Amino acid sequence: MATVTLVAGDVVRLLGLLALTLYLLLDFPRVSRSLVEAVPRPYQGLLTDLLDKFEHAVGGYFRGQLLIALIVGIVTGAGLALLRVPLALSLGFLAGVFNLVPYLGVIIAITPTLVLAAPQGWWTVIGVLVVFTVANQLEGHVLSPLILARSVRLHPATVIVAILLGLHLAGVLGALLAVPAAGFLALLYREYYQKSRFYREG
Repeated sequence: MATVTLVAGDVVRLLGLLALTLYLLLDFPRVSRSLVEAVPRPYQGLLTDLLDKFEHAVGGYFRGQLLIALIVGIVTGAGLALLRVPLALSLGFLAGVFNLVPYLGVIIAITPTLVLAAPQGWWTVIGVLVVFTVANQLEGHVLSPLILARSVRLHPATVIVAILLGLHLAGVLGALLAVPAAGFLALLYREYYQKSRFYREG
């Protein structure tokens, strides 16, 4: 029971973080303008450039995540509809939304689906498992490495390593934030360190 409570707490916090992130992405120009106006004028140009790069890396990552969630939701919903599972489209939408939750999302989404599929027999249950497995493999091995790597300009292997490292260090929230953090650090490395006088001249 304690484990279920902890997991539920993590999911609630994660969804709250996602909602806050989406709000900040939608209202980022006004938020960044307020931050720039709060620092001394000689540093405003540097901060503006830094915030633009931050929005490119982090905003690109979350836009990529939303695109992946949409594709996973469509694939799952179509598969469940073919199996004639009740509320197939709603369950597909649920799978897409909870796909934003690394690792735990698929478990949360598949549970009510199996409950609704069970009265239709074992073949339908097996079909549901196949649909979720295909969607999960598509997301993990094709969509995430390609779309997220392109969004944050990271090698697909780096994306996978960042997610695993984030999961190990900070759980579900760490897995969610690891890739945009890695993308932002890589962007700082390329745009500031590699273009610096220290890098060129030592």
